[in-house]
Amino acid sequence: MTQSSALKALGFVMAMLVGAAALIWFNQRTTPDLDGIDTLLNSKRFSESEARIETYLKTFPRSVPANILMAQIALTRPDPKPQLALRHLARVDESGRGIVAVVRLNQGKAYSILGKHDQAEASWLEALRLDPLVPEAGWALLGLYYVQGRRDEAGTLALRLHASEPDPRDRVRLLLELLRQDAQPIGAYSRVTTFEPIVRDHPDELHATIALGLALIRDSRPDRGLSLLRDAITRHPDSVPCRLALLQGLDDAARPEELPEALDHLPNNMRDDARFDRFRGVAATALRDWRCAAAAFLGAWRNDPSDQTSLFRLIRTLRASGRNDEAERYEPASRAAAEASKTSLPLYERANAVPDLGASPDLGLYREIAKHREHAGRPGEALAWHRLILKEHPDDSESLTAIARMEGSWK
Repeated sequence: MTQSSALKALGFVMAMLVGAAALIWFNQRTTPDLDGIDTLLNSKRFSESEARIETYLKTFPRSVPANILMAQIALTRPDPKPQLALRHLARVDESGRGIVAVVRLNQGKAYSILGKHDQAEASWLEALRLDPLVPEAGWALLGLYYVQGRRDEAGTLALRLHASEPDPRDRVRLLLELLRQDAQPIGAYSRVTTFEPIVRDHPDELHATIALGLALIRDSRPDRGLSLLRDAITRHPDSVPCRLALLQGLDDAARPEELPEALDHLPNNMRDDARFDRFRGVAATALRDWRCAAAAFLGAWRNDPSDQTSLFRLIRTLRASGRNDEAERYEPASRAAAEASKTSLPLYERANAVPDLGASPDLGLYREIAKHREHAGRPGEALAWHRLILKEHPDDSESLTAIARMEGSWK
């Protein structure tokens, strides 16, 4: 997936039909009055399909299949009608978990088209809670997290979906998606272009505002970006993502002198949160308090082994304070992480080009990706790749050794 296609996924791609199989599933459960709808849809004759269903709904206004089918058509047509979809979904009797999961999936698509991504996320999460295998909800969330820059949440979700996914191809694709997100990061300008109209029309959108604020700062517009992030904290004072975003924004904008005040204003329940350690380290560095800075950067890296910035700053701080022997202990990990960053894209492209990956396991490639993920500070992903190897060869000594090494240290 290219960067431009990923951005498009925020709207229309996220609102694509559950699939022809889902349409046929619902059509088969209707009365003969709706026979042939799938043929009309396959021919993209959306208006005729809607007219047929509207006629049917005049007689059976609470029909579950007809209302869901109408909503899916409204979301699939070239000119989507998300409000129409929401009206029909609201008519569905939510008495069964499977039906409710499908309703939430399509509500999420409608909200996404409307630019209400916080509501879309909540709907998709609820769909997965009701049915972990509901079509598309997991992938829609992964696309949303990618565009919004929420890599940690994408990793947690993908690993959870991977553990329960029955299809071997999709199990591998979920892991490969995380490598793709690292290999193809979205640029600041593209994020600004994507999120400016969304935040303009929906200023209460939390994660869109955070994504836009950080993107503006990285696009050399720090004052506007920081203003947005401070406004977000005013609206959501107890939000950890908001607080982290402001501190990250100050760091990106090279304003370390403003970090102490922002840290002092953290709510009590966040003061010992290791996710803020990186910024405590930056604040301490500005004061030339090398010992506190080193302790903070070490805490940040141990909490998140993928945080290469904190690892680099830890080494630099140790050297600045004359603790060269300690700095040397962390150099191999830093070099391995830097190399992993350089090789992420070619490794992803090579893996993505393998036909039917997952159905035909490529254990050599799995092992290479597992090592890459470990060096990149993604032990959970590395463990998952090693377990794919063990599924084929339970006695594989290299994977068994790697799992034993990582399991004890991974939170």
